[in-house]
Amino acid sequence: AVAAIERLQRAGRLDAPTREGLVLTLQGRDCPSALQLVPPDAAAPLTTARQQLAAAYCSAEDAARATRHFAAAQTLAGNDTALASQALTGKAHSLAQQGDAAGAQAALAEAVRLAPNDAQAHAAYGYQLKTSGAKEEALREFEAAWRLDGSRTELLPELAWLAEQLNRREDAIRYGRAAIDEQGSIQRRLALPDDEAQRRLFGWRRAVQTQEDRFNWSANANVRLDHGPDTSVPLSPVDYSQYGGSLNLGASYRYTPLGAQLPTWVFGRASTGLEDRSLQTDPENKLLGMGVRQRLSQSYMIVGSAEYLWRKSAEHESDAMLRLSGSHTWGGDWNPVDSQWTYANIYGDLAWLVRASTYYATVQGEWGRQFKLENAPFKATLMPYLSSNYSANNDSVARADVNRLDVGLGVALQTWHREDKYRAPAISQRLSLEVRQVVAGNSTDRHTVQLKWILLH
Repeated sequence: AVAAIERLQRAGRLDAPTREGLVLTLQGRDCPSALQLVPPDAAAPLTTARQQLAAAYCSAEDAARATRHFAAAQTLAGNDTALASQALTGKAHSLAQQGDAAGAQAALAEAVRLAPNDAQAHAAYGYQLKTSGAKEEALREFEAAWRLDGSRTELLPELAWLAEQLNRREDAIRYGRAAIDEQGSIQRRLALPDDEAQRRLFGWRRAVQTQEDRFNWSANANVRLDHGPDTSVPLSPVDYSQYGGSLNLGASYRYTPLGAQLPTWVFGRASTGLEDRSLQTDPENKLLGMGVRQRLSQSYMIVGSAEYLWRKSAEHESDAMLRLSGSHTWGGDWNPVDSQWTYANIYGDLAWLVRASTYYATVQGEWGRQFKLENAPFKATLMPYLSSNYSANNDSVARADVNRLDVGLGVALQTWHREDKYRAPAISQRLSLEVRQVVAGNSTDRHTVQLKWILLH
């Protein structure tokens, strides 16, 4: 075919439109032949912008050559702004493949300037801007593409994510709900496998629920099933260092003055100690607290807080606590696809009581395996797990440093509740039985058996 076309061209029996049609036919059937016929040169005999575009698409595995074809197509497009925009969009893609982000961005900026009504150019520019971290500009381009072509439903999750990042809460919710409505269309347009589509859908529902619910609350109880610690020790203000029985209630409201990724919480809490092996409260062990928490990092869950505390039976009943904590969790939320999955959590905490001049330090890790309870009437898993915890403090009248390193084995029943089409479950519950054994440290409390219940919104 190539030889025949070249003979016709040498004999002067082939014009540019006919040659273009032949090249476009070869693009769909025989890319090597199309590339043989079309050099990446705008001055080549009888070449056209569409021939150069066909050769560029055939050069998908050779980004450098594709770039030259797209550049030639742009030159040959002349006053055909739609064709020039198509060439610039393709050129940007091939430049990005070669690591030239600035060149790709410049090409796409020119494409949307030449063809302001080209949804594809706006969408491609949006993706490039998002990759470069220009979130506000990326959102603007995606919104333009969505207005121009409402069939581009795959843009809705991008719009929702960028609006959330830019602290445009109402827009994030609106776009997130629209993405959930268009889930089937998005799956088809992106050719997503069913499992991946379900994972993304759950993520969109979780994002909507999180954006909508600024008010959060928690309730938890820790029942000591064996002998308790020294009753003269006041109630710990740090949950992870609490080895005696306790009942705790808390509530918080989330603000975003520094942006959605750096939320601020105003919170309050109340705790009371529990007698060993019972839910009877200890009248001499009570705690009230209120304060402010601030997330300090967009990339990591690091939180600083300042809190006013009142603790009955403590040396200083009124005190202030400054605290820095960090955590990361894998596999803690419901998994819409897998029947079992790995869970892990790491947590670190350093707290300072100002008037008492005492400290609490904690590092904890948990690792477990979640197993779905398929026959449960609600979302539920059973999770055996291992834990390890190091804690140290000097919060006693004698100011003696007490520390312990323990390992634990437990089993937890976890459930998720209150969901609808647009919102992932807003309430989670965990009931666990855990045995801990101290393996190092000077604590006299060497062994604990605890029944723990946590309810979170």
